[in-house]
Amino acid sequence: YVPSRPFRVNAGTVSAYCMLPGGRTKYLVEQTLGSSALAVSADGTTREVVVGRSKIERRPLILVEFSESASESSRTYGVILQNAETVRLASPDQAEGLTVTSMMPGDRILGTVDNSGRHVGMKIDESILET
Repeated sequence: YVPSRPFRVNAGTVSAYCMLPGGRTKYLVEQTLGSSALAVSADGTTREVVVGRSKIERRPLILVEFSESASESSRTYGVILQNAETVRLASPDQAEGLTVTSMMPGDRILGTVDNSGRHVGMKIDESILET
């Protein structure tokens, strides 16, 4: 068991996106010491944070699949995360977050789905099918 640390973000694969202030994105692999990122609380409040360290390590991963409950869409989305008790997702049912190691089918998580296209981190008006 490793205690969670409020300053640590075990983010996922290097190809995952990180939200930045101003609505831009970067790949996680592009985040370096001093880079800005957007932190979002479970109630949707955002604040800018600064990266103090970035490291790439080999760790066990898990695919978390989810669908939008707020829409009629049956589309399934997914994110690959580190499979560790220190990785938590915001949940309307658990104030401290839901650990990926204890998630069960049907658990509710909070997130956002960006339906626009992106090019070099900026939103573009284009239809993109990404799998």
